[in-house]
Amino acid sequence: MTLRIPRKLLVLFLILSFGVLFYLSLSPPTDGHQSENALYEDKIEHVIAYGWLALLSAMAAKGKKSILAAVLGLIVLGMALEYAQTFIPRRMFSPDDMLANVFGVFVGVALGMYVKSRRSWQ
Repeated sequence: MTLRIPRKLLVLFLILSFGVLFYLSLSPPTDGHQSENALYEDKIEHVIAYGWLALLSAMAAKGKKSILAAVLGLIVLGMALEYAQTFIPRRMFSPDDMLANVFGVFVGVALGMYVKSRRSWQ
């Protein structure tokens, strides 16, 4: 049995995921306490978020140029949202977060290209 996910559904998930990313990135934090592992948890969250977006982008893309455009777009988006956080109360700019975003993009694209090569997503 082959699982086929329609491209339109992938694009819908991608749009919804972008909405969640924008909301979480540009909202002030809801609480003031952090666990002692907050630094590592934050980086893992960045990798997962951008990895998910890159995975969906790679699977929805029609060709390698589209995948490259998605990679570049996600990296620029991560930098822009990180910079925008300097204007949000109780948020701050973090180069480490940008690195986690980039790492997530590459992991997600690699996984998406692997999945796409194993199945037909047309």
